[in-house]
Parts: sequence; C-alpha cells; structure tokens
Amino acid sequence: MSNKYLKIKYSIGDGEFELTEKELKGQLSDIYDPEERIVYKNVGIRLMESDKENSDGNEILWIRGILFDDEYMINNGIDSFEVYDSISGDTYDLYETIYDDDSLKEEYYSILSSNIFYLDRIYVNKEYRNNGYATNILNKLDEILRYILKLNVGLVIIYSKPFELTSNGMNNVNDHKVQKRLDKLYEKCGYINIEKTKYYYKKIE
Repeated sequence: MSNKYLKIKYSIGDGEFELTEKELKGQLSDIYDPEERIVYKNVGIRLMESDKENSDGNEILWIRGILFDDEYMINNGIDSFEVYDSISGDTYDLYETIYDDDSLKEEYYSILSSNIFYLDRIYVNKEYRNNGYATNILNKLDEILRYILKLNVGLVIIYSKPFELTSNGMNNVNDHKVQKRLDKLYEKCGYINIEKTKYYYKKIE
C-alpha cells in the first residue's frame, strides 16, 4: 500500500471536486464556515486509489447521501415535510421516523442537530472488501463532510440495507447474515440503532 495514492472525489449538487491524500491526512475541519446555510444538497463521495499521485486510478468505495439543514428550514418557514417528501420514499420514511405532524418526536430531541447527513448508500467494490476502508471512511466522515460542505454536521443517520450492483442495477440483498455484518460495521463505528427501524445514528460532538 505504501506505493499507492489515495484521494477522495466528491460531488455536491452538480459540482465535482477532489481531496488529495495529503489533505485527507490533515485537519479537515479547519475551513468550517458557519455562514454557509442550505436547505438540502445531494452529496456523493468516492474513495480512489492509484499508482500515480495525479491519476484517478481505481474506485475503492462510494457513498451517496443528502445533507439536510433542518434548523435553516425551520427558521425560514420552509416546510420540512415537503422537502423530505419531495426527494424519495426513503427520505419520506426518515421524516416519518423522527417527526410527527411537523413536530420532532419527544424521544429524538436529544439527538437531532441543525444539520443532518442522511447516508443513503455505502458500497465497497469487491476487490477492496475486508481491508478496513469502510470503517476508516465512516470514522472520518464527519471531518470530510465539514470540509466539503463548509458546515458543522451534527448528526449522521444511516439506512442499513445491504445491496449489490449487478448488470440489472442496484439490487437489495435479503440475507440475514449480510445484514448482521453491516449492522455490526455501523455499531463498531459508534452508530446507534433507532429502535424498531433500520436507521442508525451518530451524534457528532
């Protein structure tokens, strides 16, 4: 691995950017900007490996998610339900899990943050599995998100559902053992299950 270079390529909305290995090893939170506020943004993150420093190389893993700024929505009279409902069935279900008639459910007051990153999917390509890449990226995810979004992300929520990529697209994997391994990965990285759901959360201090 010593001769390999790592970098992150990421997208925010329609923009595409990258972080070099040197930046990944630094203190990514140093450029936090509290004035940047949004309603929501689609975020894609890809961890790449190459033999040359300036080459894209091979994709190790990718993450797909959405950043929601709930506090901004509330303070500006934006209907949170309309935002969550307009994106997908999964984000509608997330809203239904933590909200009740536009009011936060009592049991979630202690965990909700102004900025929520909803991690919809994480996928490690087969040749790179069982090497700790997913664990490392999840442990550093809050720093990476702060760096690329210029926002403090106070809460990460993950939907724990295994899937595989095939020639027919993205197919869910209904295998209890695979599901258990995925749940253990999130728990190992400090995520807590929301009871009776497939959602896991991690409050970022």
